[in-house]
Amino acid sequence: MADWFVRYQEGYVTLAGQTVTLADELHTERSWKSREEAWNHWSRRADLAGPDVHVSANGFEQVHDVRERPEFRVLNVVRIWRRLTFARA
Repeated sequence: MADWFVRYQEGYVTLAGQTVTLADELHTERSWKSREEAWNHWSRRADLAGPDVHVSANGFEQVHDVRERPEFRVLNVVRIWRRLTFARA
C-alpha cells in the first residue's frame, strides 16, 4: 500500500527573528510505498540540489539569506525558506 506523502511548507524569518509560515500543505495526489521511495523521488529535483538545501531526518529544507535584496529588506525579511517532509497517512 502506498501511503507516504509529502508535506510542503514555506515562509520567512523577520529581522526580529519571528518565523512566519505562508504555506503548509499535505500533497496527497502522489504517494509512495516507502519513505525511501519518496526521498529518492524528491532528491532528484534540480531545485533541491543547491548548496542552500539541507537534508533533515525526514526530508529537505532550503533556506535563502535575503538580507541584501532590497525587495525583502523593505519588508524586514532576512530569510525565506521551504521545507519538504515525508509523512505517513
